[in-house]
This record gives sequence, C-alpha cells and structure tokens, in this order.
Amino acid sequence: MRLPLRPTAEPTERLVTALVVLLSITAGGTGGFWTLGAGRWSFVDCLYMTVMTVTTVGYGEVLPGFSTMPHARLFSTGLMIVGVTAVAYSATLVASVILEGELYRALGIRKMTKKLAQLSGHHIVCGAGSTGFHVLHELVARGEAVCVIDASDERIERLQAAFPDVPVIRGDATEDDVLAQAGIQKAKGVFAALSQDKDNLFVVISARQTNPKARIVARAIELKAVQKLRVAGADAVVSPNYLGGRRMASEMMRPEVVAFMDVVLMEHDREFDIEEVRIPVGSAFAGRTLADARVRQVADVNVLAVGDAKGAYRYNPPPDTVLPDGGRVMVFGSAEAVDKLRGLLG
Repeated sequence: MRLPLRPTAEPTERLVTALVVLLSITAGGTGGFWTLGAGRWSFVDCLYMTVMTVTTVGYGEVLPGFSTMPHARLFSTGLMIVGVTAVAYSATLVASVILEGELYRALGIRKMTKKLAQLSGHHIVCGAGSTGFHVLHELVARGEAVCVIDASDERIERLQAAFPDVPVIRGDATEDDVLAQAGIQKAKGVFAALSQDKDNLFVVISARQTNPKARIVARAIELKAVQKLRVAGADAVVSPNYLGGRRMASEMMRPEVVAFMDVVLMEHDREFDIEEVRIPVGSAFAGRTLADARVRQVADVNVLAVGDAKGAYRYNPPPDTVLPDGGRVMVFGSAEAVDKLRGLLG
C-alpha cells in the first residue's frame, strides 16, 4: 500500500548532493591555499587547513608564513563563511533523509495497521512467491478484500509496486501473532502458499484452530503432503507441480479444450463464467425439477451440475433432476444472468 506522503526528492539524490557540496568546497579551499602559497605548502597541509577552516575547529594558522601571504586571510575568511553554509546545508540534506525515512516508515505502519483493523470477510495470502502473487492477482481482479504476509523484503517491494493498495505484513505466517495481525479471526479465506510444505502445514493448523469457519486452500509441493494438509484442516489442497504436468499433457493432446477452459476460467474480462449458486432452504424452487423450474429460460444460464446439501454433485443433469432444498447448482452464464438466478432462488 502506498503512503500519502512522499519526499520531494529521492534519498539517494539528496545524499549525492550533500557529498558533491562537501567535496566541492574542500577541493576549492585546498586549491585556493595551494595557489596562494605558490607551492610553498604541501597538498596535505592545504587540505588540512581547508578542513580546519570549514569545520571551524580553530587550531589557528598552521601553514608557515600564512600571515605574510597577500589575501590569505581574506580568502580564509570567505572560505569560513561559505564552508559553514555548505556544511550546514549538507547536514540538513542528510538529516532530512534520516528523519523523512523514519516518518515515512511510521506513517506506513500506522496506515497499514488502520487498514488491517478495518478488514473483515477478507482473504489472507500467506506467501508472496510466484504462487501467492498469482493468487493475489486473481483476488484483486475480482475485487476481493485481501492482505498478504511475507518475510522477504524483495518480494514485498515487488508486491507493493504491482498492488499498491493491498496491505502487506512483513513477518512469518507460521506465527500466531502475525496471523492475528492479519485479522485471521475475521477472515473468510486463507491461502497457505509458502515454499515449504511444513510451513503450509503450520499455517493450516493455526488458521483452523483460530477460525474454524474460514475456508483454507493450501499449496502442496510434494503429493505426499496433500493428505497431511487435509487432515490438518485444509478445505482444498493444490499441487502446482501435479496440475502443471497435467496441463502440459492436455496442451499437447487437446489444445482446443484447454484454450476454451482458459477463456472461461482465466480471462478477467470474460463475458461468461462458471459459478455455484446455492438453493436457500425453503426456496420456491426447492423440490421442483429442472424442466419445471425452467432455469435456462427464466435466467438464461446453463445448468452443468446439481448438488445436494452435502456437496455431492450430479453432472450433466437430465430435465427430471430435482433441485434439492438447501442444495446448489453449478451454472454457466454471464454475471448478470447468475445474479438474476440467485435472486429467483431467493
């Protein structure tokens, strides 16, 4: 998330400016004394005299015969005035970088804390690696409230550049206090997308104990970790390696089908989508057949499957399929048509 206040110049630019000013006044003073002495004084002595004059140490005139040289004291006086001004200006630049950095950090923490406190019914993405980044991209595209937990400064910087309005917590997602900071008790979903199966297992256990109602989706690197994650409390476990292998095979054997599914499931500006619509208990459509309910005609959606209250689906249901009370239907249609169907089902 971006902060409301930005320094007027980049810190590096201001530090370079301070360094250039100091080097310039030092070089100018050293060269001036060297020229006035006509080679009588060594370069080191001229540099020493310059540093003493600019810093107003007050050791006196250390160059032999300084008082007898024409214009030496006049030059030294001018160097004092210019040098003190230059040092003060450079010190101000350096101090501004330090103070603004601390202020910027404090404002960022305060704003992030405030935004996290306001989150409710949100998703928590644990891990901003390649998997977590794409999860976040999909959630943001769908307008979901989300926050991210990651321990890597590099990944957090990349994340903030891509999603400036998403709050990010720098910390270990396996720790309970970090999950609490992310609002685990009020979250509706948790993604365990860390790079190690054991870490995802810790996240699942902690999240399930703290928020029994949250839906938890975990990433599994090894297939043998899938069952462990499910037993620990994950509602769904996804193995990117397994799915990636199947996807590659499908791209080779049935590319047209894969291309169609990409349009349906992965394009954010798609016109149609596959959605699950619940049938509320006591709905006027409960107990009626698909033919009698005329879902296709009244809502302009295609029914792909009908499920009971326990989640068991009957795919490609025939017209005499009964819509169960408290069940659900999987439909394919536009967002407007799906919303219309939800309204009709009550």
